[in-house]
Amino acid sequence: KKVDIPSYTVSVGQAISLEEKLKQSKSVLTALERIDKNGRVAWLEYNPETFTSRLLTIPAREDIPVDIQEQVIVELYSK
Repeated sequence: KKVDIPSYTVSVGQAISLEEKLKQSKSVLTALERIDKNGRVAWLEYNPETFTSRLLTIPAREDIPVDIQEQVIVELYSK
């Protein structure tokens, strides 16, 4: 199913792939290089040959390697 909504909810087991034209995009290739340097997350499986990822499990908060202040987000959206 083709989706162009950035906030689309992916279910466990679903695959995510790129359109052919995006596989050569400089911003996509730069992002993939940055991920390779910083390490991949255990809850996503990635196939670099097909530019496809699969969600293996729903990550727990401690599994997300980004420092996020959830309270600030809640306050922003509660206005």
